[in-house]
Amino acid sequence: MIAADQLDSRVINTLTRMGDGFDVNNRIHVKESKFPYLSTHRKPEDRSFVAKWAASLFDDPENTVVLDTETTGLRKTDEIVQISVRDLTGKDLCTSLVSLTKRKRIPKDATDIHGIRTADLEGQPTYLQLSPLLKKILKGKRIIAYNAEFDLRLVIQSFLLDGGYEPDPEQWHCAMIAYAAFIGEWNDYHDNYRWQKLGGSHDAGDDVTKTIEVLREMANFHKEELIEEQWQKTFEKKKSDCSSLTNQIELTKSKIKKIENRDRFLNKLESSGIPAGVVFMVASLVLSLVVLFGFGSILLSTLTFCLGSGLGVWLFLTGGPEKESAIAKQRDKAKRLKEILIAKKKELRDWEQTKPMPLVAEI
Repeated sequence: MIAADQLDSRVINTLTRMGDGFDVNNRIHVKESKFPYLSTHRKPEDRSFVAKWAASLFDDPENTVVLDTETTGLRKTDEIVQISVRDLTGKDLCTSLVSLTKRKRIPKDATDIHGIRTADLEGQPTYLQLSPLLKKILKGKRIIAYNAEFDLRLVIQSFLLDGGYEPDPEQWHCAMIAYAAFIGEWNDYHDNYRWQKLGGSHDAGDDVTKTIEVLREMANFHKEELIEEQWQKTFEKKKSDCSSLTNQIELTKSKIKKIENRDRFLNKLESSGIPAGVVFMVASLVLSLVVLFGFGSILLSTLTFCLGSGLGVWLFLTGGPEKESAIAKQRDKAKRLKEILIAKKKELRDWEQTKPMPLVAEI
């Protein structure tokens, strides 16, 4: 069963106490979101968890059924008077009134709720007679019920009274607890999520249909979350691409500036009448002598002189690098990067226009 250890520790502290119900049909609707009746959740991961759980049911519909019962009451001596089981497509697998086993009549307060009278049960199958069908359609299935603790308890009580199909509690999952966490209204008195009224007619078949609608609602929320998550990932990727291109442009501009500074230095040397190559050769000689006498290393001194004089000879013979060509290459690169950046920024702006409507309104 979906349980407390899978949600916030406060989500479920007991299955036997009832929070104040709140009819989902009476919520305030806000137009600026896909789920206008939802508000900001105190713990969004709980909403996401139960929505993902509901979606997983529809991913494996062959192994999931939804069940509801109507009963003679809430006490430990009560029994079921109607049961309905459907698959997630709404296909009816079993909907039947159930004759009383030990009780002689249905109490008036129960009839006032679900409308089933004692006379309506005449000629209807007993729980024991329905058991072969229940065994067949429930065997190995996940059984979803709205307030599973109650329905499971009443089915067990009917089994104890009449024999037949014995339910396995491990198969049962509670849609009401999940939906309470999904809606996220907090009950301070119970220190728990407020249980939501299903809004059905207290006919077992109708309540099963309503439960399937609730499950689909949560599953749809999960699907929309995935769409929103994928949109955000794409947005961040496009944004990162723009940032990377901007950095590349700045780096290219920095290279151009370094080349221009180097060229200005070399031009000054040339304008003074001293070839740059000669300056580098003399400088390398002086530096190699400093290394020789300062550190006493002939090898390091020789290496310094060879590197410096080699650069000096290259400058003397060639006049230095192709200055204009180097700058032109970098400027051409910067221009191309800018063009790509402009296109990427347009893509980013266009993508922003496709941003999905918020799932939940900020209230």
